[in-house]
Amino acid sequence: MSGKNCNGQANNQAVNSRNARSFCEGIQFRSEGNALTRPADANPHEAGSEDNLAWDRGWDVAQAAATGSGFIDPADAPCCSVLTTVIAA
Repeated sequence: MSGKNCNGQANNQAVNSRNARSFCEGIQFRSEGNALTRPADANPHEAGSEDNLAWDRGWDVAQAAATGSGFIDPADAPCCSVLTTVIAA
């Protein structure tokens, strides 16, 4: 659900809105067909930062969907508006 904070981890009590935005940006980046770009090469956040890790987890959620059903389960991204289109592998 948009407006809810998450960062791709099951235990996310300490999530701030910036981490949630980074998580959703990672999902969006991969959903746009960027399968061949490794997250470390495209992640715009400082290496090792909370935002960097959240972005990577978002990319991983979309990558898992691309290699599976092709759709992101909204339960895997509760803070993001997920696409209803098929994600290319």
